[in-house]
Amino acid sequence: IASSLVSPSGPAAAPQLVPIVPKPAWFAQSGQPGCAAYAAALVGRADPLGATRHKSGAVNFAVVSSSATQVWLVLFTEQDLQAGQSTHEIALDVVYNHTGDVWHILLPSLS
Repeated sequence: IASSLVSPSGPAAAPQLVPIVPKPAWFAQSGQPGCAAYAAALVGRADPLGATRHKSGAVNFAVVSSSATQVWLVLFTEQDLQAGQSTHEIALDVVYNHTGDVWHILLPSLS
């Protein structure tokens, strides 16, 4: 694990090592379980923004928010949308699904 130096305030204080947690590759699992509509969620990419279908059939979702502390991806079937309810709600992980101001997730086999 790599570390960076952080110097606490005060001239006599010694620097402290703070661990840097590397982000997994964009196609690594991000911890959200799958269901009948999609396989277990992957980290995804911060670009391009919006919903983008990958050649494998997976769909990457990326949205920008400079102030969000939590983001959910909410999916609807046409029937549920007309009924005013969501079909699936997926909480994005602040560590794995967040890069800068962009929140992202990749759903394999989204049907």
